[in-house]
Amino acid sequence: MHIGIAKEIKDHEYRVALTPEGARILTQAGHRVSVESHAGAAVGFDDDAYRAAGASVATTPAEIYAADLVVKVKEPQADEMNLLREASCCSVTCTWRLRRHSRANSWRAA
Repeated sequence: MHIGIAKEIKDHEYRVALTPEGARILTQAGHRVSVESHAGAAVGFDDDAYRAAGASVATTPAEIYAADLVVKVKEPQADEMNLLREASCCSVTCTWRLRRHSRANSWRAA
């Protein structure tokens, strides 16, 4: 499967959906991973780290959105919606905030 990791374009969003280690695991499992250039730069992952992990680095968003599965941190923005192929899938990573319930001694998603 071809997995594309998009660079986030939403204002004030600097995270990346996959680390170089995640790219290494996926490529070792036989998947083709493409990461948009500078996708991880804001969090300390340069393009060379992804290349060393076995991923290719794409220079345009169109190359990423040609993948079978596109993975992002945030929902696709208006400029990205037109890039999605009809047969592709877009996965948005979920972040759960955990907080302690005040009455019970258990954790729950907030």
